[in-house]
Amino acid sequence: MIFAINFISFTYVFHLIMLLYIIILFFLLQLQHFIFFVINILRRNRKGAIMNSINKSKLFFNINDSEQQTMMKCFNSHLIKYMSGEILYFFSEANMGIGIVEEGNACIVYNFPNGSRTILEDLSAGDIFGDLFYYHSSKENISIEATSDCVIRYIDYEHLTKRCIKACAHHSQLVSNVLEMVQEKTQHICEHLEVLSQRSIRERILSYFSILSAKAGRNTFELPFSITDLSDYLSVDRSAMSRELKKMKDDNLIKMNRRKVTLLISE
Repeated sequence: MIFAINFISFTYVFHLIMLLYIIILFFLLQLQHFIFFVINILRRNRKGAIMNSINKSKLFFNINDSEQQTMMKCFNSHLIKYMSGEILYFFSEANMGIGIVEEGNACIVYNFPNGSRTILEDLSAGDIFGDLFYYHSSKENISIEATSDCVIRYIDYEHLTKRCIKACAHHSQLVSNVLEMVQEKTQHICEHLEVLSQRSIRERILSYFSILSAKAGRNTFELPFSITDLSDYLSVDRSAMSRELKKMKDDNLIKMNRRKVTLLISE
């Protein structure tokens, strides 16, 4: 009798344990499915964000998403991730083709032999760069640096200059877009030269701020650089520039709150 009761108790406990095991297993499976579901959503969102950053680039103006994806495969493009402060590459190295900033920020820098440097251009998501846009006799002095963690997509330059076998219409549109971007790059370089042609630090600051104000369409705008990078862009000493900015604020020429600037007078 006692043996029968013990056997029944053991059977009951065994079934209870099995039931709990099945319940736990069920919840674990559901949790696994949920995790996979969340991961897939995040992957789709990341892919969508990357495609959106590509769409921001004027390189793909008037080219739809499906055509872009086809071109990325046809061009054998590849992605490289960089950490903030890392050198993407030097222009003196083998031609990396065309680079598209898909995430983060970078800048093109000219390094002088004495250790000083000048920022030639600030790059953000959607911007492109490459030897096509910057030709210089001293290419070993020009580099591209990541100013934040960034993701860069590279496309072989030959794919831009050579027509594909199918002679796709969107390929012709891409070449046309590149020519438009070369024109814009030339304009940016001319603007930078205009700023550097000013004799005094104050004149350089006012010249650059006037350009940013005109592009923003108002007197208040956001600086694309930190103060240190701004001094590199203007090719002036950082301490001297900081003193001049303070004098300009005292003279009611500008207002500054970190990177937010208000130009109080027209140049």
